[in-house]
Amino acid sequence: MNSDLIFVESVPQRGPFKPLDELSGFFRNRKIYDLGCGSGDMAVHIKHKFNPISIKGISFKKERFVKQKERYKMNFSCGDINQIDFAKEDIDTYFIWIENPSIEMRVVERNINADKHPVIIIAYNSKVNCRFKENLIGNFNPNCAFCKYIGCINYKMSQLRSFLKKNKVVFIEKEIGYDEGEKCRQKGFFNYFIIQL
Repeated sequence: MNSDLIFVESVPQRGPFKPLDELSGFFRNRKIYDLGCGSGDMAVHIKHKFNPISIKGISFKKERFVKQKERYKMNFSCGDINQIDFAKEDIDTYFIWIENPSIEMRVVERNINADKHPVIIIAYNSKVNCRFKENLIGNFNPNCAFCKYIGCINYKMSQLRSFLKKNKVVFIEKEIGYDEGEKCRQKGFFNYFIIQL
């Protein structure tokens, strides 16, 4: 049996994982830093599927990644992204999926004039079906906290777009659909910005 299948079956499906396949070239044989790694599921998936040279993650909530760190011997640390000295990091690809433009913009700013020019991938879940299987485009529920959160994603993406254009930062933006079945908590669209400094 394929080892990837064994791995995927043993990791909580908090996806979406499938859209990462399109980004494999930025992960394979690269040094990755997952900024805002949360539970660590994405970093664990990237490590096992794309075989990077190294991968580490940082999150301000240690309790979210502690099990993954122990189980998969991952290099996760608890800390503040704003305190990272990017000039000292030997990283090829930064991966950010925290959907907070103010933090994302600071990461880009701090890497613009760095000696090394890493790729920065910023990901968003957009147009997502919430956990109650309600289509947010046709059935937006103003009383659902998840619907409200997803409802502001397009605004956040427009903030990031404006910042990148204003600073003349070259980027590619793509949107792909995903549906990974009942194991995945969400279905919908995954947007990502690829920034090459």
